[in-house]
Amino acid sequence: NGDLVCKGVEDRVSLGEKGSLTENLTDTFVVEWNGWLKMNKDSACKFTITSDDGSWLWIDDQQVVDNGGFHGASAVSGSVKLNKGLHKIKIRYFNNGGGSSFSAGMDARSTVVPGELRIGITGGSTFIVEGSPLGITNISQTLPPKAIKALARRKQAGITATVKGNDLKVEARVGKSSKPCVSAVIPLTPEQKSRILTEPVNMFAVKTACKMIPCFDESQVYVDLNEPAPANIWRSPVDHAFARVVKTGWRLGTNAPPILVALRDEMSKSMEEGREAGEKSLKKFYRNMKKIARDIGAMTNETAQQALVDFSGLTLDVVHRPELTNGVITIMRNPDPAKKASGSLRTWVVSPDGTNTADYAMHVKIPAGEDVYVTQILQPSQSNKEDTVNAEVNFKWQGQSLRLANKTTRVPNPWYGMSLDPEYQITDTNVVLRAIFTGPLQGVVNGTITFQVEPKDAVLVPEVKKDILVEADKRQYMPVSFEWKKGRVPISITADSSVMLINESVWHKDSLQIQEI
Repeated sequence: NGDLVCKGVEDRVSLGEKGSLTENLTDTFVVEWNGWLKMNKDSACKFTITSDDGSWLWIDDQQVVDNGGFHGASAVSGSVKLNKGLHKIKIRYFNNGGGSSFSAGMDARSTVVPGELRIGITGGSTFIVEGSPLGITNISQTLPPKAIKALARRKQAGITATVKGNDLKVEARVGKSSKPCVSAVIPLTPEQKSRILTEPVNMFAVKTACKMIPCFDESQVYVDLNEPAPANIWRSPVDHAFARVVKTGWRLGTNAPPILVALRDEMSKSMEEGREAGEKSLKKFYRNMKKIARDIGAMTNETAQQALVDFSGLTLDVVHRPELTNGVITIMRNPDPAKKASGSLRTWVVSPDGTNTADYAMHVKIPAGEDVYVTQILQPSQSNKEDTVNAEVNFKWQGQSLRLANKTTRVPNPWYGMSLDPEYQITDTNVVLRAIFTGPLQGVVNGTITFQVEPKDAVLVPEVKKDILVEADKRQYMPVSFEWKKGRVPISITADSSVMLINESVWHKDSLQIQEI
């Protein structure tokens, strides 16, 4: 029921980005994005929205995500199957005063082959790959005598699994050697490759302390709306909980609570006995979690505090987003599928002279088994100067107080402040686009922008080039018109820029999808 304050076209779903329509929105407001989502193949899609306050998402007029209500930053997900082609997407967000945050993402997964792939070392002597449920030939290799003796002395083993092209390469190492003691290359069908790259793989070790090192060379199944893709991790629930227990016990050493040591030994034994025993030990892990956390918290020293963070599994990352002017993503991960966490997030900028600026604080909640992304635009204390962005979170978890901290450096960017902002009008005969090119804060930009329409047969002239010559912090307006050839049909317009800073002889090339119309 409020007043319409702005309306236009933007190249991404974002909130508060410099130069965007939402840049100056404060206090109480509502934002709605409408556009088209292009699917290159049939996929099952999971959409996640994290917002403070409420938000909703619709695909083809069907509600997929309901994150409504008055609340702090919280994430809600929804799934839907989408066919190849264009789909109408609508996102609505509101803020009811105070701090605001919003992020949205989509995880698109093709239909995958069911079953389990197991890669590991068993009995302290045999390297195996069990992939018969996926149609992959099983492999069993006896480790060299030297490696078997090293494992018997409790030396650490490592397994690396890498997808390269259409092959799965697996290797095992023992001790400090970087050379594998055994390896295998397994050809993959497209279906098997899709399954391995998009679903968990069970990597394990029996009667050995085995460090898992998963690697990937491709498969970016996460479609970015305004935040980076999460790490693709191979794990099983039992392995992950066991890793937390082992790491906590290692950090505490002889001061580890007896209940933690007993649980570690029981979980290790259960991994040899099979999945049913592992699930049983996992239940015991959750039953004793609060007591173990209380015993560690009672130690009240720095090592114990870090061990408590290890035991919780909570992590904090700070990522600089150069494509968002001064944009920073704070990523809080809670891998535990059964326990939630909440607390306060503080971010601040340290300038080159050591002065703290741009200090922000907000309350955050991390649901069980979820990640929370907070996108912030933190202005630098000095234009085009390197600074450091710090973040810390004080959590309440299992009745204990945890502190996580991290930071990242923002590297000076000669293109700081440069942007391309589109506006368009649609008539029965054509699409009239007005592109607004803003130069960086320093220097003179010279080059060209090529506007292209897909599909090409939708308009009479599918490609138009415009020359650019823009002084620092000035604007150049470029009108472009595309005449319909077959009537009003869905199209996408892409702007490919190739420009140079004249005074620095530095070239910059970029591609920007303006709008699905």
